[in-house]
Amino acid sequence: MLRVALTGGLACGKSVCGRLFAGHGAAVIDADELAHDLFAPGQAVREAVIAAFGPGILAGDGAVDRRVLGKLVFDDPAARRRLNELTHPAVLKELKSWADGCESRGQRVAMAQIPLLYEAAQAPFWQRVVCVAAPEAVVIERLRERGLEETEARRRLAAQWPVLDKMERADYAIYNAGAMDLLKEQVERVWRCLRSEEHE
Repeated sequence: MLRVALTGGLACGKSVCGRLFAGHGAAVIDADELAHDLFAPGQAVREAVIAAFGPGILAGDGAVDRRVLGKLVFDDPAARRRLNELTHPAVLKELKSWADGCESRGQRVAMAQIPLLYEAAQAPFWQRVVCVAAPEAVVIERLRERGLEETEARRRLAAQWPVLDKMERADYAIYNAGAMDLLKEQVERVWRCLRSEEHE
């Protein structure tokens, strides 16, 4: 089985690519969803995050308000590092368990969407890396459509590695400027390459 990480810049289209790869037969999981699950009541990560950042990150129903937490850590590099220290090891543990399950079920390609793959130093576990990139102007517009002001969108972009750096380190790069036909063509091409490598 081939273990593949799907990474890239903020709002570059990783989720869309993940769905396309799944359509070709890859088992796909989203690391952000795993991180979200770790904030569920009773989870050790949740309690550690509340202890580190205070009850102000909780919504009225007691759930961790990810928007409040996100604004807090994107505005403070030290807080962001602390959150990453609390969450990244637990997420990687869950990803490894998931990959083991895929292999035991005979899955040929297990692909995890990991936005902060390089920032979290998780690349060594994955045999191949696919990076999704997009023009900055397109990214800003997508983030504005999600409700972010341009200044906040640029601050969040600055909190991650430049997407060009990620592309240089990746085995494959997909450029998503918004044309779905072209995106599908690139995904199909990368998929064929991954499948050929799986048999090497």
